[in-house]
Amino acid sequence: MSAVLQLQLDQPPTRSQSVHGTVVTVRQVADDDGTYPDQPFETALVVEGGQFGTSIEVPHGQYRLEARLPSGRVLRKSRTLAVNAHELVRFDTGGSSHEWLAWQTISGNVAPLDVYEERRKDFSARDSDRSFTKIFRGGPDFDAGLSRPDGAPGVWLPSDFGSGGVSAGGSDEAEGYFELGTGISRRVNLPVDAATDLFAPIRIPPLFVWVSATMESLSVHDQLDAFVDHQADPMVSLWSARFSNDNSDWQVPDGAEGPARRVAAIVALESATLLAFLPVPWTDQNGHPAEIELLHDLSIPNDRGLRVSVVDGERSALLSYLGSSRMVEAAMAFDARQFGEQVLLEMEAKRRNPLAAAAAAYVGLTFPAGDERRDRWSPWLTNLMNWFPAIPDGAILCARDIIERARTEEHLKLALDALTIGFMRGPPYFSAGVRHLLDGLSLFTAKAERFGAPRETVQAMHAQVANFALLTDPNQTFTVLKLRPGFLHA
Repeated sequence: MSAVLQLQLDQPPTRSQSVHGTVVTVRQVADDDGTYPDQPFETALVVEGGQFGTSIEVPHGQYRLEARLPSGRVLRKSRTLAVNAHELVRFDTGGSSHEWLAWQTISGNVAPLDVYEERRKDFSARDSDRSFTKIFRGGPDFDAGLSRPDGAPGVWLPSDFGSGGVSAGGSDEAEGYFELGTGISRRVNLPVDAATDLFAPIRIPPLFVWVSATMESLSVHDQLDAFVDHQADPMVSLWSARFSNDNSDWQVPDGAEGPARRVAAIVALESATLLAFLPVPWTDQNGHPAEIELLHDLSIPNDRGLRVSVVDGERSALLSYLGSSRMVEAAMAFDARQFGEQVLLEMEAKRRNPLAAAAAAYVGLTFPAGDERRDRWSPWLTNLMNWFPAIPDGAILCARDIIERARTEEHLKLALDALTIGFMRGPPYFSAGVRHLLDGLSLFTAKAERFGAPRETVQAMHAQVANFALLTDPNQTFTVLKLRPGFLHA
């Protein structure tokens, strides 16, 4: 005999009426007699926010429920269910300052309501008398090749590039400086009214562009049109964009060498240029283009306030746990059986959404090599590498799996080959990929010849990845870079 648990989160749907998910663990701790059952019921499921939530049929008895939010908060409830009972359990996530920030708060991208309000007061008091300078780059097309003023290939700059303003026709020509030959620039000073949201600043949206990138340089091809919705208060802006699922530009042409074209978002500030590699195209579980959210929080220090999210139901939960400090949290949140199935399903569906498969595999690496829950899908990492040459992450994941299973030098040679392929394909879509690539190459820098590669080549790759890693924010799901001000300069 059974009962029904109806689980809800107090997270309203987003403006597009899409919803995100959060993992809830359901554990039976006692039966009707108050004793621990011989075979207790236990599972984990993704509960979507909104009006209806998620229902599950369970044996009657006493239960302990845990909602493990991507932000790291754990919400706990206890319930005793009689036979045929239908129990509504609603988790209070603490609320957010705005409805449009509900999921961003749950995921940890935005502080909880009380902290957010205090932070906003401090921010407004500090900046009420200043103007924010935004730099917008537009124009019909861009030069495909970016270079330094001396004509040498462009090189990513380390993040300690100094400070200083940017002018519409500035002359800063430090080494590594990138320039666009045909861009059009506008300088816009936007006053901030600290007293009320009614006069929140009009934020210039990010610039969406097609780019090709290596670990050493970037080429900007042309601007990309996208439908963009926007919400803001004086401290935080949230842009929501949808892109076509036409991936003809995204694929690597047959016989082509080097990295594929991909979509990037660029936010130009007075003190830095922020560049995010977007997970596009991303097909949601209904086969439609997913909504991509870009959040920029001006109160985050050191210009690290740009966050990228995907609105895709259950996958949103998986993605939100992908920050460096949440990888183990993700595997804990999904119980062993349920999470193993989630990764397996995403890997099986990799032709429909290879980026979602890569995201699941990154979290799935928290299962040790040899674990049945990992062994069921890890052989398919080779296909993720070979079938999708536009995605560096497939090769990096494959290399990491081989390294953890290696028993012979031949295995390690295969791992180094896969790392080299990942390196040649350019920056990973996921920040976890940057860490795995750097860690993997570190194993071979001193003894590359034993595995069929020149030591100088491996050391050069490692140095480039190490320099690139300095630009990234390791606590992000996707790869977001902090670059020098005026990175895009007319």
